[in-house]
Amino acid sequence: EVHALYKKLKASVALPSDPAGGCPPPVPASPYPLPPLTPGGGGESSPLAALVATVHKSTLQHASMAAQPHISPDVSRTSHGEDCEKRFGLGLADEWRKHEQEWCSPDEKGKRLGLPPASIRCYPYSHKHKQESARGSKPDMFCEGENIAIDFSKIRETRVTSKLNRYLDFDRGATLASCEKTKNWARQAPFMPHMALQFMGPKFLSAPDLPASLPPVKVEETPTYLLARDEDCENMFHSSADHLNVLLVGLILGLDFRELQVVLFDKHKDGPFFDLIETAFSPNHPLKRPKDYKGVVLFRRLVWHLESPAGIVFPKTGGRAGLMRCRESSLWHEYRAHVLKSFNL
Repeated sequence: EVHALYKKLKASVALPSDPAGGCPPPVPASPYPLPPLTPGGGGESSPLAALVATVHKSTLQHASMAAQPHISPDVSRTSHGEDCEKRFGLGLADEWRKHEQEWCSPDEKGKRLGLPPASIRCYPYSHKHKQESARGSKPDMFCEGENIAIDFSKIRETRVTSKLNRYLDFDRGATLASCEKTKNWARQAPFMPHMALQFMGPKFLSAPDLPASLPPVKVEETPTYLLARDEDCENMFHSSADHLNVLLVGLILGLDFRELQVVLFDKHKDGPFFDLIETAFSPNHPLKRPKDYKGVVLFRRLVWHLESPAGIVFPKTGGRAGLMRCRESSLWHEYRAHVLKSFNL
């Protein structure tokens, strides 16, 4: 319905622009105000008014300041409705946030190298609908870190010969942090496919294994998101999973996309969704690649992507135990509204 109204709109009126150069709101989003109608658009009966009304009506309004639970206002107040909201709606962000774990605790050993005490927190979560998937009961996980150093001279982009090797290659010490691994690291380590390549074995060096010396360390103050896209990222289904997961991580961590720098942390080409990623998730910072960095860079805040198979855009979401037993996904509504607003629609 929205798509049909948008096509009608394009044929009749110009889209409104934002003369102030504004950006999408921070995530989690506040309720969206209705944008002004273009002068001469025909008032309340114009295609623009119809589009705005349709999107506004169908977008679930919620406020999350003061850490209010994400329970959408039209969710059935039954155990079934609340279960759907927690598993597939905005409530999923609140459920996932409860699983925060410390994986690397601050340590002073890196100071001699110019590395301040660092930390890594990870968020493992097991979806009910994925218990019979290839990953079995192994949880899906993303992480965030403070004062994490990456030596970009030790990241390789070897020639792509198949979809499976579109992930980056890392040499020993490509990632460094002045922190001590906790018991969670050895006990679970359910890293997603790309993150595993960066963190397993000596590719990641924590405080006890830091080298004797390092090149000069540059500091990146901008919060940075390492987006390792799905091996089938040219596919709308797989890309939607990645994009929705970026929003989900934003909700969990309270990221402000107006401040975020997104790095395409893979060997894929830009692809058809390059503009969407930049506009929706990194509006004030052009998308970057590993090649845009040189030497050792210390990131004050670094977020590793919740990779594509980890979200609700997943084949096994369907079925009697999955989303098909629920009426809709408020998380998907929020994602749609965020993207539309990012493009001033």
